[in-house]
Amino acid sequence: MTTEPFDVRQPVKPRGIGMNAAGAGVLSCVYLIRLDPKTYQVTAWTFWSATGSNNKPNSAWVQNLARVPGGALAATGMAAWGVWQTPNKLSDAEPWGEHVMVYSDDFSALRFCSVVPGVGAAEVTDGAAGRGAAWGIASGVVGGKTRVLFVGGASAGRPEDDGKTAPTPTKNPAQEKFGGGWSDGYALLVELPPAAPKPAPETAAAAGPTRASFDAATRGKDPKKPAAVPADGTTFTFSPTSPKYVTVDIEARDQERKFWPSFLSGKPVSGALKVTAAGPEAKFAVTCPTWCQPAGDQARRVLGVLVTDPKAPPPATLTVEAIGPAKTAEVKFTDPKGGEKTKMVEYHDARAVFELGGKKIPVNPRVTLGYSGPKDGPIDQVRVSAFFTLTAGELGLANVPPAAVIDVRVSATGTTAAEPKPKPKK
Repeated sequence: MTTEPFDVRQPVKPRGIGMNAAGAGVLSCVYLIRLDPKTYQVTAWTFWSATGSNNKPNSAWVQNLARVPGGALAATGMAAWGVWQTPNKLSDAEPWGEHVMVYSDDFSALRFCSVVPGVGAAEVTDGAAGRGAAWGIASGVVGGKTRVLFVGGASAGRPEDDGKTAPTPTKNPAQEKFGGGWSDGYALLVELPPAAPKPAPETAAAAGPTRASFDAATRGKDPKKPAAVPADGTTFTFSPTSPKYVTVDIEARDQERKFWPSFLSGKPVSGALKVTAAGPEAKFAVTCPTWCQPAGDQARRVLGVLVTDPKAPPPATLTVEAIGPAKTAEVKFTDPKGGEKTKMVEYHDARAVFELGGKKIPVNPRVTLGYSGPKDGPIDQVRVSAFFTLTAGELGLANVPPAAVIDVRVSATGTTAAEPKPKPKK
């Protein structure tokens, strides 16, 4: 839950009162996510779990959700020990089990939460209460005040581990205690004060170079930490069999930002890059037959119109014919805080051919080379990233204006490792 659902490289800013659950070691937790119904962008999200005795996450889950007028979200659920509760909780029972909660509209505040032991009687809901699904939620505005009504079946209380029973909490009840019948109900009415004003919506990015462009995606040179350079004569091969995992990916974005980006992945086909004093000697090809999220309405994606069969989308291939000597460019960019800055980027002019959907297009990408290797050994990998632009007309995209500019980034990994020997036949 760290990127937009339609854009695997666009991070979602931390929102709400939650956090990323990576490494939490919890069996079940909850992500509450609100999406814009038109753009499918994440507008609010939060992580919800119980908190165990050692300040570690504990299991929690949510069954019922309801939008509340005036900007709030009401929910009911179940949890292991450690439910987070607000000071105006209804019960002093152990913090686990059935609970109700109300979030602010942007999930940045927990407006109300309380465990409600004994609510959701199995006799009333035919077993569903054990899963915390016995609640119903309604809301509205009465006399200018927002109210949320939680309803469910009721019992006399909840058995605790110490043998005692946590009584079902009441306040100004219509019936003082559990009557012992099969149809006892429970109603909880919560009145909410006016919500705080919503922050101004974020402005959409202006047209121009995207995350897939040379300007935005490249890293600047760090004068305090010179980049690692392989020995003269080092050769990196681009093999479809080694490494075994995917080492090539393609990213395409339209500069007007009217479409969702397209992502492809694959492996090299063949070729090599040799490091020399005069500059790289390179000739290699890579292909990406796998598309990210090929099902569904592809008209939203910038290259989606080319996917006529989600089970057999067209592959994209880049054949690099030559890479020139190193150059340096001063690139202006906007930092995450909105400040205008510059960076010095080392790159190489290249000559290549891009193929997709029956189109074979000569391109002159700007290429960056990133070398890496083990701390105690020589450099053994190169990450090649080629940046270029195409128009929708060149690609034959029927649903995109022909003059629309599309940023394309193709990245691939070459390695010095020898090809693995084939396994002997039995």
